[in-house]
Amino acid sequence: MAQPWHDMWMHYKPQNAAQRKMKVADLVNENGIGWDTNKLIQLFGFHGALYIAIKFSQGPIQSHRQDRLIFTPQKNGQFTIKGAYKLLLQKDGYSSTAPQLPHNLCHFIWSSNCVLPRARLFTWRAMKEAIAVDSVIATRISKSPSGCSLCGHSDESTVHVLFKCPHAQPVWRLSQFNLSTDNLPNRMVPLMTFLLNNVDHSQYSMLINIMWVIWKDRCKRVFEGKRTNPQVTLASALNWMITMEKAQFTLGTSFYKRPNDSDDMQVAADFHCWIDASWSHADSQGTGMAYILFDREGILVQYQLTDGQAYSPFHAELLSLKMALLNVMDKGILNCAFYTDCLDLQRVIAGKDSPESVEWRSYYDVLEVIALWKKHSAFICTHVNRGKNELADSLAKYARIRGVCTLDFTFPLFHLSVM
Repeated sequence: MAQPWHDMWMHYKPQNAAQRKMKVADLVNENGIGWDTNKLIQLFGFHGALYIAIKFSQGPIQSHRQDRLIFTPQKNGQFTIKGAYKLLLQKDGYSSTAPQLPHNLCHFIWSSNCVLPRARLFTWRAMKEAIAVDSVIATRISKSPSGCSLCGHSDESTVHVLFKCPHAQPVWRLSQFNLSTDNLPNRMVPLMTFLLNNVDHSQYSMLINIMWVIWKDRCKRVFEGKRTNPQVTLASALNWMITMEKAQFTLGTSFYKRPNDSDDMQVAADFHCWIDASWSHADSQGTGMAYILFDREGILVQYQLTDGQAYSPFHAELLSLKMALLNVMDKGILNCAFYTDCLDLQRVIAGKDSPESVEWRSYYDVLEVIALWKKHSAFICTHVNRGKNELADSLAKYARIRGVCTLDFTFPLFHLSVM
């Protein structure tokens, strides 16, 4: 028979020996279904009787239901492995396997814009010290810690992988945070608390994206043998920020990778520059222009995006080429291939069409670009399909809609003050 105190029917201790020995059956009325109200009031007082009557409003006995065992640590009474595991941890003096996150860190994770849901989830798990680093795996299965998979450090913790590993440190030094990781705390909660107190709110999304991309690059190196450099990691993090900022646009190709070479893009050059522009009748006062510059190894060297004014799509594309051309020449680059998805522009630059064939409002800009072009015989202008120019296209759209004045970087500098 159930006992009100031993089986946790009541939330306070019995007041006397009679209550301590009492069975639930002693509180049932003669018909065996309802409560004996007078006895409840006599033993527990009015408030105690009211508590029992409300909590067990259907009575102590329900003839249409069979008796069943209740697992009291769970609110629903159902036994689960998770509930039993938590109960054993509590008995051993542990309240949880993971640290409880302060409210400001939870808000930082779940309210950050420009972050993929999977990156938010990863950050939350990293804060809870729950990602699959060596030190965590060693606590879950019978194995001795083997150290960092990349550098061989004796303790591969979450903080080590994301911040202190020699493969992660250059990324943070090159970033706009210019972070020295040597003296950072060794646990994620105090470390992130420190960073949030010293980082502008507008940079939170970039902070999450960098951590997530560092983890992805680590997994690729460990499991696939693929290596990436710090510049590529930073550009990838920025790409995810732009992708989420303007999710209505399809940015299928990763920002940090040069588009796959095809038969129409086998151009021998020391540098490769992809240009594009964004222009629409509905937003004729704003035009987005962008270019992305890679070296011959496919490593990102520089990109720039800006907004401005143009008279037509052709004129916008022409101004993008002019911006890229001036910057490439300013860097002293003598051999460069330029890629555009505007066939009319490519034909004019290549001399296949005369400048007079373009619309009259673009005429003088065409003459200026051709004059600049003739100064460098090793410059090449190549037409590519629009689908292969998604990198510059995404930045140009971003510049037009966001109204960015100028955003560019040249490694090892990395500035995102306008983001």
